Amino acid sequence: MKNKFLTIGSLALLQIVIVGNLQILPANAGYGAALPLLYLLAIIGFFLPCTLMVAELATTHPQTGGAYIWCEQAFGTKVGFFAVALLWISNLLWYPSIFSLIAANFAYLFNPALAQNKFFVVGFGILLFWGSTLLNCFGIQFSSRTSAICSVIGVILPMILIILGGIFWWLSGNPVAITFNKTTLFPNLFHLNNFGLLIAVMISLFGIELTAVHAGNVVNPRRDYPLSLLISSILLVLLLLCSELTIATIIPVDKLSVLTGLLDAIVFFFQKMHLAQLLTIILLLILAGNIGSVAAWMLGSTRGMFVACQKNHVARFLQKVNRYESPIGVLIFEAIIFSVASMIFLVFPRVTDSFWLLLDLASQITLIYYVILFSSAIRLRYLPVSVKGFKIPGGIVVLWMVMTLGAITSFIALCMGFIPPDNLSKHDVFLFHFIMSVGLIIALLLPGLLWKSAHE
Repeated sequence: MKNKFLTIGSLALLQIVIVGNLQILPANAGYGAALPLLYLLAIIGFFLPCTLMVAELATTHPQTGGAYIWCEQAFGTKVGFFAVALLWISNLLWYPSIFSLIAANFAYLFNPALAQNKFFVVGFGILLFWGSTLLNCFGIQFSSRTSAICSVIGVILPMILIILGGIFWWLSGNPVAITFNKTTLFPNLFHLNNFGLLIAVMISLFGIELTAVHAGNVVNPRRDYPLSLLISSILLVLLLLCSELTIATIIPVDKLSVLTGLLDAIVFFFQKMHLAQLLTIILLLILAGNIGSVAAWMLGSTRGMFVACQKNHVARFLQKVNRYESPIGVLIFEAIIFSVASMIFLVFPRVTDSFWLLLDLASQITLIYYVILFSSAIRLRYLPVSVKGFKIPGGIVVLWMVMTLGAITSFIALCMGFIPPDNLSKHDVFLFHFIMSVGLIIALLLPGLLWKSAHE
């Protein structure tokens, strides 16, 4: 039982710290009064199918490895390796975006103008990523406990403070920045731009399945996993939705920045309430939450890639572990790739353009991975299992309906990702399509090249 240390509480906190990304709050807050509808549709079309899939597969296949184990048992080792490698690659492209936001958070402690300085964003991001890599080198038990602490003090607590601040703001009679009417509450989702809002909210709910990679460390997977998912899912949706509506209430849409919107709202609110002395503490809490979130996300995808490489004898250096049983080879390799990928921030004139490009590319690759996952869930229901666990109610028909809905939603979102932002120049649009195309080609070819090098 030495390696069985994850309980309902620690699992739920890990799930919250992975999905509950504070830095996506200002981007979603820009959708204003439409947020409740967008969340409802994103939950029905993606988040609910994904959560039900994880509850079933993590309890009926409770081995360390998560998505790799599921795809391998459903379609074979090649597909299993391809799926987990896609997730790993997408995370390598996502990390520079999230670390640019963390850099902006850090800049607010000293000089907010640094948040728009490309060289500061790149330099600080690389330094912090290597620090997170060092944290994960101390193993899953140490990292999970650290992430659980960060989940409470750096994710849950700041969101609760934001929500309470919004309530106080409203009760104090301050002006509200959003309006609620038929047009704002129910946007025409058949319009291409509005449909893109739904995809953006859906993407912000990625990652609930990542903790399944640690299923072998769960004390009682059959009981603990479904309960932890129920608790974390409800809390996540409530905290994210209410926090975003609060930010939208305080900061007008035209003044929201994807990089600094969260911090702008907090600074604006605390200064208005004459509580500026608490700003440093709040900003430090958010910084801790961001670091804990990324560290938990890193360990989940890294461990999945390590299991896939180890089982298939792919790239000996990626199979290395240290005395804490941490996948040191994969961690160091991805830190090197991250450092190179971060240089894209020096290509575009604005930090926000690079942010959206990398986030879009990472999301496209992740959506391919989700289509494979939903398909694996259907296939696995037809295969015998050695462990009894939670099964989606309603039999095979309901399973097909729910998983197909998740796969179709993911595919539509994948197609929408090729539409560039409206504010790009003609030159930048060309760069957008070029980097998207090259990035997707490399992401799809790299797993095959790694596999071929190990099986020639």
